[in-house]
Amino acid sequence: MYAAKSAKTSIEFYSSERDFSSTRRLALLSDLRSAIDRGQLYLDYQPTVELETGRVSGAEALVRWRHPVDGLVMPDEFIPLAEQTGMISEL
Repeated sequence: MYAAKSAKTSIEFYSSERDFSSTRRLALLSDLRSAIDRGQLYLDYQPTVELETGRVSGAEALVRWRHPVDGLVMPDEFIPLAEQTGMISEL
């Protein structure tokens, strides 16, 4: 209903990405808060390489989260949660 109102349309289809009350999102949000507080997130460094020379020209820092129950949680799942809830600066 709120999505249809904000889009000024009479019909919108359900999308779990926009459902801020879904059980999975609420559980992940709670777990993410704990993970940040406990330092459970870590960085992986990925080198950037010049294709012509093969020379390493830099590195990219990529945040990762190994959830104690769910295993590796992909960044596309927890980064938007952190952005939407204001936890991105803590992350």
